[in-house]
Amino acid sequence: MSINRRDLLRTAAAATVAHAAHSIPLLNATALPTPPPRMAKFNVGVRIFFEGAWLFLPGPKNSNTMLAVTLDMPKPAAHNFPYGVWNTNWDDGKMPQLPPYSGSIPTVTFATPGTSPKDLGTLYANAQKDSPFYYIPNKDPGNPYQLLNWSTYGLRVISIPIPTQIVPASFRTNAYIKDTGNHLHQAANPWAITGVPTTHIFDYQNADSLTFSLDQSTSSAPVRQTQDSTADYHFHTAPQKTDTAEHGPMMLSMLLGLIDPTLATDVTLQLIANPTIGPDVPTSVSPGEFEIPVRAAKQISIPTCGSGGIAVGP
Repeated sequence: MSINRRDLLRTAAAATVAHAAHSIPLLNATALPTPPPRMAKFNVGVRIFFEGAWLFLPGPKNSNTMLAVTLDMPKPAAHNFPYGVWNTNWDDGKMPQLPPYSGSIPTVTFATPGTSPKDLGTLYANAQKDSPFYYIPNKDPGNPYQLLNWSTYGLRVISIPIPTQIVPASFRTNAYIKDTGNHLHQAANPWAITGVPTTHIFDYQNADSLTFSLDQSTSSAPVRQTQDSTADYHFHTAPQKTDTAEHGPMMLSMLLGLIDPTLATDVTLQLIANPTIGPDVPTSVSPGEFEIPVRAAKQISIPTCGSGGIAVGP
């Protein structure tokens, strides 16, 4: 599938119409229950926060890596893509920005690798045990999902090592992902299908000395392991303007369309009853690391891209 800027504009317009009809919060809709807190206890190591709309894909076979993928939209729905070591002065618009893919993939590496599970199936299943976490298994292992067109407008791609665990957080409550084609892995725990996480924390137990190939500061002073927020590295997908009700569903559709047009129509974000986002702060994470929304009268302003993330494979 080839997606250029014209296709993106056309698809975005169609998605806006469709989701405006079906996904704008309804005042009289029945609210979903709120997920319980995810009280993950992080070990000494390094963590990477992916806030906003991301697609997580398997890396090359036997590489022990994953790809984190997101994309931009034409104005007025353009995004910022800040990255760096988190601090209390973080500003999405003033941080270094992840550039569009141009032939090489920026990489995160560690001088001392962390402890990771043997396969992505175990990683995903563990993330889904007691939290909302959505992933799409490959129905045909011999023909796994992959990016169909690397020249897609506004594409951003990062290569990262497979983490020890993925901790979903900052749930968008009163929202769910509708799956008309039975593509999603069905969670055994009923709580795991309630709410949509807008932040995914990749925890690298025992890892040390993180470097990001685009960040010169990490080359001269790698991010060292710790158990508090001083070793948290962030990547955000953040709308430059208010994230309206239509924006989150549109971003999820765009991301899934990167690997399969069928998924873009079968797996959709549904919003009901004036959705909110809660911090859901895991143990040893600073509440300030989550971009908590500001409530407005008839809509919700979400600094991060509110469609959240979704994983694919193995």
